[in-house]
Amino acid sequence: MSNEPEVVSDQADPDDPTVVGAEPDVAPEPQAEEPAPGEPATPRVTSILPNNVKCGGDDFTLAVYGTNFTEDTKILLGEDEVDTEFVDATRVTTIVLPSEVADPKMVEVSVKGAAESQTFAFMPADSEDPNTYPDADSPIGGGPLV
Repeated sequence: MSNEPEVVSDQADPDDPTVVGAEPDVAPEPQAEEPAPGEPATPRVTSILPNNVKCGGDDFTLAVYGTNFTEDTKILLGEDEVDTEFVDATRVTTIVLPSEVADPKMVEVSVKGAAESQTFAFMPADSEDPNTYPDADSPIGGGPLV
């Protein structure tokens, strides 16, 4: 009796070093770089809430959602760093003062160190439909909110 495995037509030759069904040697896909030990992971911004308000309106809390937020995370409105409250690793907030904004405009919202941002709209005070940007002649353009 032989200890050699029996080879049937749909099996590979047991003496052949090639493994049937194995993937060819290829370089692995690049992975996100892990932070160096002791360094925090890069924050990411995924959404904001709300994403628009009327100029001259009441003050409100703007929430920025994402990942890898820390107690040192700071919200950026445009290029301005604003007072930021850390809620948890996925949310930070700030108070926005639309009462101090006279003209409609768009502002990029991000956090310090993140590559991503979200767009926030200050709408005209007389805008009737809160789900639509001002008309195409306004300083911030026009179209439906997404």
